[in-house]
Amino acid sequence: MKCLAGCWVLGTALLVLCLAGEPPSATPDKPPTDDTPIVQQTGQQEESQNSFRIFFILCVLLVAILMVFLLIKFNFHYLPESIAIVLLGFIIGGLFEIFKHYNIKGIKQSEMLNPTIFFLVMLPPIIFESGYNLHKGNFFANLGTIVLFAVVGTAISSVQLVVSL
Repeated sequence: MKCLAGCWVLGTALLVLCLAGEPPSATPDKPPTDDTPIVQQTGQQEESQNSFRIFFILCVLLVAILMVFLLIKFNFHYLPESIAIVLLGFIIGGLFEIFKHYNIKGIKQSEMLNPTIFFLVMLPPIIFESGYNLHKGNFFANLGTIVLFAVVGTAISSVQLVVSL
């Protein structure tokens, strides 16, 4: 069940990242000047890029499912499925950096992780899955530590924020 939840989160995140397009820029759009090249994409180029993105998402999802399946099949309990998925993400992020460094065509800003997408789309299912699979006994056994981190950590963070302002 954990395997399916992890693959679902990864697949949903990749699909949203793929279809979200470029993240909004921090600076307002400037009108093009004479030295700014205006690049217009045709519908065919945009469709080709979107097809490549969807193909990439499906390939990553297939590799993730295959990796978790092999971990379960060969009883390799030294590496949890979630860590295997994180390692896959590190590998893919490293490949993006290599592609960006060598200016390989097709890698652009829209493949980068947008913080809004992370906090609104990816984080809630991760928290829900963690809470759903949490054993009540473990939660109540560590309730004092949890409350300590919640209350004291929030107080320290608040004081630090007020002092820094």
